[in-house]
Amino acid sequence: MAIAPVEAFKGVIGTSDASALLTLLLSLLGGFTAIGLAMSYSQLILDLFVLSGKNLKKYGAGKKSWAVITGASDGIGREFALQLAKAKFNIVLVSRTESKLHAVAEEIEGKFGVETKVLAMDFAKNEDKDYDRLQDLISTLDVGVLVNNVGQSHSIPVPFTLTPLQEMKNIININCHGTLRITQIVAPRMVERKNGLILTMGSFGGLLPTPLLATYSGSKAFLNYWNQSIAAELAPSGVDCYLIKSYLVTSAMSKIKRASMTIPSPKAFVATALGKIGLRGGAATPFTMTPYPAHAFMNWGLEWLQTATGAWGKKFVLEQNFDMHRAIRKRALKKAERDAKKHRTEWHTHVSISNAYKPKRKTKKKTIAIRSLAISPIDVRPHMTNFIHLYPNHLHLTIPHPTFSIAWINSIRVRQSNIYLPTRFTILCPGHFVIRSEEYNCVNCSYKAR
Repeated sequence: MAIAPVEAFKGVIGTSDASALLTLLLSLLGGFTAIGLAMSYSQLILDLFVLSGKNLKKYGAGKKSWAVITGASDGIGREFALQLAKAKFNIVLVSRTESKLHAVAEEIEGKFGVETKVLAMDFAKNEDKDYDRLQDLISTLDVGVLVNNVGQSHSIPVPFTLTPLQEMKNIININCHGTLRITQIVAPRMVERKNGLILTMGSFGGLLPTPLLATYSGSKAFLNYWNQSIAAELAPSGVDCYLIKSYLVTSAMSKIKRASMTIPSPKAFVATALGKIGLRGGAATPFTMTPYPAHAFMNWGLEWLQTATGAWGKKFVLEQNFDMHRAIRKRALKKAERDAKKHRTEWHTHVSISNAYKPKRKTKKKTIAIRSLAISPIDVRPHMTNFIHLYPNHLHLTIPHPTFSIAWINSIRVRQSNIYLPTRFTILCPGHFVIRSEEYNCVNCSYKAR
């Protein structure tokens, strides 16, 4: 008969001695945990309120060195450009909209008297020629700082199965491919000069798995591990790499306009980040910073909660995160419905479905109910639509004219008996759609697709 290890242990040293030893071990474990917690909290306070980060002069501030900033036309990227220019870096501005880039460049040159260069490129397209242009632009520059700020999230929280394909591709191209390819262009130059700073914007979406923002959350988690990996590789060459974690900041991406104690303005956030380079703040992982105080305390608390409670704590946080984003999605959909009701102008839309469905018997017209019509960036529910007419190889839709900008119809699902029509459409002009690239002439405008 097998003897349990604990019983065997008691048999060797005695029951009372075993209980005392177990109590001692638990006390030691609790003591070490308390000491670790106290040391971690003390370091958090020192990083946030006592210690200063690395001086930007180490990376060439005031020595005619250059800083490259992506996503530099608005928000956090624009503030990085302004504040690095104030520190006397020359600035390379990279973003999609050329007019905005020139406006920021003129502001920088007028205020701080440094040089600027601009490069307009769409990271979502992931085109080699754009990266070749960047390579040529910085070929003669002494680049001391790279800020990987360009990024994109979902328009609203959305289930992964309903995420539009183009939105998913854009997030991966911008957040991942763009960051990696820019860094691969700039980092070798820093290695040659044996000095440099690479800052990559992270997110709490990469710290915590975020249901309904699955693609965005995954892209930011990827950057977390990628940054730690290249930071270890480049450290012997004198190049410092840090991922900057943030919660919400007032910006076009967050759709928040008013700053608060927990949601800073881009100016306040960037000033804090540049003053705390190299200090972890609330982050628990190497080469990672959570510099803004409110975000740092949140980061520190979440890390310790999940560490102390194990799998249960991680599941609890995941469920709370899911509930929060479900509520955000619900509010966004209701707002879109309210906006749609204010403008009841209808769109009469013709869609060819020659390859999707052919009726078994000839009929001039059949009226059937819409089961669901998913339109990016929201879902149009059945009660928001009037009806559709199903002709042989042809659909006629009548839907309310919404005030938001529709990028594409993601799917239409119609059910009557066994009829089920999943397909994908592309918008041609307001109210006129076509399946993929089939030939279609819009009778209400000059658009012609092939």
